[in-house]
Amino acid sequence: MLNQLYTAGSEVTCTGGVCTVDPGLTLANGAYQWWVQGSNATGRGPWSAQADFTVAIPTPGVATLTYPTGNIGADNQPTYQWSDVANATHYLLYVSGPGGYVSNGWAQDAVACNGATCSHSTGATLADGAYQWWVRTWSPGGYGPWSAAMDFFVGDPLPPAPAPQQPTGTLYQNAPAFQWSAAQYATHYRLYVEGTGGAVLNQLYTAGVAVTCTAGTCTVAPGVALADGAYAWWVQGSNATGKGPWSARADFTVDAVPDAPVPQQPVGTITDTSPTYSWSELPNATHYELYVSGLGGAYLLNQTYAVGAGVTCAGGTCQVTPGGTLAAGDYRWWARGVNNGVAGAWSARADFTVAP
Repeated sequence: MLNQLYTAGSEVTCTGGVCTVDPGLTLANGAYQWWVQGSNATGRGPWSAQADFTVAIPTPGVATLTYPTGNIGADNQPTYQWSDVANATHYLLYVSGPGGYVSNGWAQDAVACNGATCSHSTGATLADGAYQWWVRTWSPGGYGPWSAAMDFFVGDPLPPAPAPQQPTGTLYQNAPAFQWSAAQYATHYRLYVEGTGGAVLNQLYTAGVAVTCTAGTCTVAPGVALADGAYAWWVQGSNATGKGPWSARADFTVDAVPDAPVPQQPVGTITDTSPTYSWSELPNATHYELYVSGLGGAYLLNQTYAVGAGVTCAGGTCQVTPGGTLAAGDYRWWARGVNNGVAGAWSARADFTVAP
């Protein structure tokens, strides 16, 4: 390990009958023996008796990391901080990021630490993304343990999965707006809607532009007219860092085209020359169209009425009294529902005779 000749008065200092030399040798923990031998121009003298000693420098304990941790935003040149560990003379700092290894270097306790806290900057500029870092202590007695890993994120993290809110269930209109919970850090949202025949919408929207987010809820109206049927939809948040997870699936059914109503009155022979027409109520009709003709096909009435205005509906029955006077004779009539401009099927024909 060491076999070195030193010159007295130069490398070796002798005072008061004792000679001293500092070899500058760093010894690991363990047991050692040593001897010394004098020499001059005549030759070498005998070796000294053996002397034994043991190096037992304490190995340092584990460091506790404090910063960076969590989302550190725009701090892309962070100063790493950890606890000053007793007996540690050096610290090995290891940082890994989205692309793997980022930094693996040493910090000296005498330079980086103040007795309580150690601070060290690698000088590296970190790209946005997720990182982990560790510190390992060291002393001449050997390596201490690695610290626990600490995670941090530069820039905005990926948005979490939004929670779909509306539409769900059965819709009586075919161009719904979509709502979901706002996802933190999201700057964009992708909306995907799928029908029985596959995708009907796959669109990226900008938060604050096409998508409005208020009180934790985001809304977009794609303006896509959907045919009647079953649909499923998902939404995904994203930002400059990347794409977050997709939301859970939400299902809805469009029932925008009204079914054919069932005609009720008038039928058979009536004496009222200004009859009231009634039929079964449709849940998705906003208007009803009534068509009345004479037996020979002569047009008498073809009128559309708004629910709650011209048409009144109660107890599952809708009715309207068009006014006017019918002459004695035979008539036939039909009704159909209209939902926001989308007309449904005509009812079956109903026949009646006016015999005042």
